[in-house]
Amino acid sequence: MKGSLKEYKKKRRFDETSEPEGAVKPRATARPRFVVQMHRATRLHWDFRLEAGGVLKSWAVPKGPSLNPADKRLAMHVEDHPLDYYDFEGVIPAGNYGAGQVIVWDYGWYSLVEGTDPAREIARGKIKFILHGHKLRGEFTLVKMHGRNSEENAWLLFKDKDEYADPHWDVADHSRSAKTDRSLDQVGDNPRSRKWISDRAADPAHARAARTREAKRSSDGVPQFTNLDKVLWPDDGYTKGDLIKYYLSVASWLLPYLQERPLTLQRFPNGIEGSSFFEKQAPAGAPPWVRTVSVPSEYGKRSKIDYIVCDDERTLAWLANLGAITLHAWISRIGSMDSPDLCLLDMDPQAGCTLSALAKVTLRLRDELEAIGLSPAVKTSGGKGLHVMWRLAAGYSYDEVRRFTELTAHRLSSVMGDAITLERVVKKRKRGSVYIDWAQIGKGKTIVMPFVVRPRPKAPVSWPLAWSDVEKMARSRAPDIFAEAAHWNIESVPALLKKRGDPWKKALEKRQRLEQALKKAQKLWT
Repeated sequence: MKGSLKEYKKKRRFDETSEPEGAVKPRATARPRFVVQMHRATRLHWDFRLEAGGVLKSWAVPKGPSLNPADKRLAMHVEDHPLDYYDFEGVIPAGNYGAGQVIVWDYGWYSLVEGTDPAREIARGKIKFILHGHKLRGEFTLVKMHGRNSEENAWLLFKDKDEYADPHWDVADHSRSAKTDRSLDQVGDNPRSRKWISDRAADPAHARAARTREAKRSSDGVPQFTNLDKVLWPDDGYTKGDLIKYYLSVASWLLPYLQERPLTLQRFPNGIEGSSFFEKQAPAGAPPWVRTVSVPSEYGKRSKIDYIVCDDERTLAWLANLGAITLHAWISRIGSMDSPDLCLLDMDPQAGCTLSALAKVTLRLRDELEAIGLSPAVKTSGGKGLHVMWRLAAGYSYDEVRRFTELTAHRLSSVMGDAITLERVVKKRKRGSVYIDWAQIGKGKTIVMPFVVRPRPKAPVSWPLAWSDVEKMARSRAPDIFAEAAHWNIESVPALLKKRGDPWKKALEKRQRLEQALKKAQKLWT
């Protein structure tokens, strides 16, 4: 059910306003996006927009969205906007429709709770969805009002009760742009910023005129790229420019996995054959628009560490420009950093372990987890192994989750014998076995998310697999996973994603509880 931009274009004079003219077009990202724009026009209001039917379906919300389920916000359904409006932040000139300041108050992606086509749900007068934004998270409902005194375009927007509900929410406490951290008073018409965002997948070579010996601190929100010709993968010829181009081209698929998670950077300023270092503390001189979160430090001289949080394309590009080839993300999110929302078992093949042996052990792990009611996903690590993981419901401690992963690893060891090793000392591990690392659960522990690049020959990428892929690996005669994993690298993955989308899609949306799984495990594993 396609939207229409006829009314949108009729109301605007594009020779005067910097708003995008746009067109109805198919979705360009793996997941449908949403954006909320704070808009000071005749009256202050928030424009709530959902990507559907090739446009941004839009509602004007006078009092703004709320995380308090008790707040039922009036939302007036207005004309469809083009998808290009997703990034719009600036000033609509006086005398034009909607004249005033606009900031991107919140943005991200959403998934449907009911139905499969958001445009159809909206046409029916009710849509339930889960927001994955910077300020708005969790389940929401938009429903058309049908009372006798209701206006034709009047809807209600409200938060449903879940772990993200906040009875003390006040929209007045959240008045800055989620993209640039600017207020309405600070915003200006900045075509350079919009141009960079709209061209985010373009060849970084266009930025070569901006090269300097060191990265510049940018006050206008546009990363300055440097030394784009520096070779980071000597045997393959891939440069820093190639790395930046890759990360920008996959940003819409990668960012949902990184959002709200502190990062540890693995930097290679002189390429993968040069010296490297891990960096937790945000580098000195980071642009003011780079988001950070302070976490108390238990070790070293620092009382706290300011971790980088990568929520947008420009931060991703800036990190790549630093030579941060690999981004290691926490297994918990800001706001609940003492409670992991991901469970991980790292399948690490030892010397002499074939691809077939690795795959067979991983498939048995899948079978054991499914037998107790869990639905795991699997991906390549981008290195020599596989990662089995699933999303957790809220509220578990690290100790609780780690006890479960340890129990699972011992179960697999008991049924697969010498094919498995749980030996922590590398030299003592049996040749040809698979080491199951169950201990990667703890505050500050990290994981390489899907589509993140690894510092290995061929520039491989951690790639989400279907279980049928692992079943094919189990029939392989390959000595290890490297040749197979090299198929997914910075050159091939962007085209694969555009053609097929994210292989995981909804794999990590379901929040899985451990209580019932433990009860079943007590019956089946003892």
